[in-house]
Amino acid sequence: MIINFAWIVAQLISGSIINKSSFSGIYLLAAGFIILAGIIFFLFLRDFKDPEYKKVSILKTLKIFLHNKHISKIYFSNLILQFFYAWMIIYTPIYLHEYIGFGWDKIGIIFSIMLLPFIVLDFPLGKLSDRIGEKKMLLLGFSIIALSVLVIPLITEPIFWIWALILFTTRIGAATIEVMNESYFFKIVKEEYANEISFFRNAPSISYIIAPLLAVSILFLIPSFKYLFFVLSAVLLVGFFNVLRLRDVK
Repeated sequence: MIINFAWIVAQLISGSIINKSSFSGIYLLAAGFIILAGIIFFLFLRDFKDPEYKKVSILKTLKIFLHNKHISKIYFSNLILQFFYAWMIIYTPIYLHEYIGFGWDKIGIIFSIMLLPFIVLDFPLGKLSDRIGEKKMLLLGFSIIALSVLVIPLITEPIFWIWALILFTTRIGAATIEVMNESYFFKIVKEEYANEISFFRNAPSISYIIAPLLAVSILFLIPSFKYLFFVLSAVLLVGFFNVLRLRDVK
């Protein structure tokens, strides 16, 4: 919730700065925050000592993920969610600005509204999953996110509240999937299993490689941004069918 709160504040600040100055102002501000983080580490964490880390066997970890159906399916669910994040973060701002016609100040506000579900829903969704199970919630999340993404290329007018509502709905689905992925994974993997956790956490890095490569290929064949969202919706439907084969664990 704290991390997502930072995302919302960043959207509000960045849209205003770009509108009033330029992109260079954004990078200067970001550099200032990095310097601030460095100062905090230097002043308050100078006595911190790293624990002894064990070497992670990649092949052994891959075998665990491949042979354990529970782990492999929830990892695939997480990978698809991270793929969604990568795709939307890269291409949605371009689409809204260049093709729909929104200014960066409006886009910043829309994105701030869009991210609210991550703050509002994370905790109650976690409590709810303990009662009804992660599978039902994952199916609901993938249904919401796939259908709402499918609507994106069908809207061509720069109507603020419609775009805010559609993107807000996509994040209701994403927040649901995110919480259920984490809840399910840590029910079957204990905190001391560093190999499995590290591999699970690598999904964002992998998705940021896969998503642009696929998107560039699509744009090369069909040079129209709206088709990117049709493809993304299809990928999310694959996530839905993947979850259908999942079994709840206690």
